[in-house]
Amino acid sequence: MKDWNYFSAYNWNKINLDNISEEWFHNLEDIIAFCDERDIALTLISAPMSNYLLSGVENYDEYIALIRGIIEDTNVNYYDFNLCKEEYFPNTSALFKDVDHMNCYGAEAFSYLLAAFINGEISENELFYDSYMEKLEQMEPTVFGISYYDSENTEGLQARNCKIVSNRINNLEFEIILAPMGKELYKIQDFSDNSFFTIASDEHGVIMITYREVDSPDKTCKINITY
Repeated sequence: MKDWNYFSAYNWNKINLDNISEEWFHNLEDIIAFCDERDIALTLISAPMSNYLLSGVENYDEYIALIRGIIEDTNVNYYDFNLCKEEYFPNTSALFKDVDHMNCYGAEAFSYLLAAFINGEISENELFYDSYMEKLEQMEPTVFGISYYDSENTEGLQARNCKIVSNRINNLEFEIILAPMGKELYKIQDFSDNSFFTIASDEHGVIMITYREVDSPDKTCKINITY
């Protein structure tokens, strides 16, 4: 998969922490209690997922805070490798087979990284950012892909509602040009901070996005996303 060429129905909405079941909480608490009673050292690990997925939901730090709150008064360690610095686990979709699963290359890279961390070759402070938002802010401005959902308008026509997924919630402007298969190019919008647009659900082609920081209008980046 090209960097970054995600076009999927994932990650439009924020993580709904209220939808996490009581059974999930009880099971986790039972595991912690079981290990504590038997003097078993327990470590919780979150394996890396794509930045496309996590930046799209926009509130991944709330999930991290939830887990940290659960284990606050326990002897459990929690390491979230989504907070990994890029020099240790590169910010590239080439390591993923889809939005939330690593491919064989990603799995191998992560296995070596995890082993190095467990063996003390890399310290926690070296390896992790304090928050996912801090990680996004340390990256260069990047468009990771487009998330969408389908709906029906008042005339009964199917529409595909699209959201540009980037590592900047604010301070980016986008120019959007569509190249539909078998049709002429047409521009959806000039540079604007609007990251939402609509296309026909039965249309296919390439979405050409040029983006720039608001305070650096002369420095632009481009990405083509197949839809």
